[in-house]
Amino acid sequence: MVSYKPGGPDEDRSDGFAYGGWAAPYHDHDEAIETALNKMLNMPLDLLLGRKTFRYLAAFWPQHGDIWPGVNTATKYVASNTVTSSDWQPSVFLNGDIAEKVAKIKKQEGPDLHVWGSGDLLQTLIKHDLVDTFWLMIFPVTLGDGKRLFAEGTIRRHSR
Repeated sequence: MVSYKPGGPDEDRSDGFAYGGWAAPYHDHDEAIETALNKMLNMPLDLLLGRKTFRYLAAFWPQHGDIWPGVNTATKYVASNTVTSSDWQPSVFLNGDIAEKVAKIKKQEGPDLHVWGSGDLLQTLIKHDLVDTFWLMIFPVTLGDGKRLFAEGTIRRHSR
């Protein structure tokens, strides 16, 4: 299993990214961020996650659910062609045409789907017009390097 601490210095070091842990000081000491996060974390929700993000979260949250109780009871929909099971339940693994499967899930009754991290998955959702709302956390930090939310640009969209 992957070792992980949210906001820790080893958080997502993929592709040579050297600035893990940059957000930790803001999570712990900013009242506005705490208020916004608490609002989001206390909503009924299910999670839609990419494989890498799921592995990081599954390594941490089962032991720390007191911080975010809903994360362990939420259904975790995981987009992966390689991972098919986990001890972190309830989890549902999606493979193949992810856009088609997410569109079907969105039509079902249940709480809203929230995507945390999962940059590659998010690009697929944007491409197929499957994002209803962006909740962006903006920090007063520029790193100059790392993953881009709109790396290749994006399709022009507006509220419906």
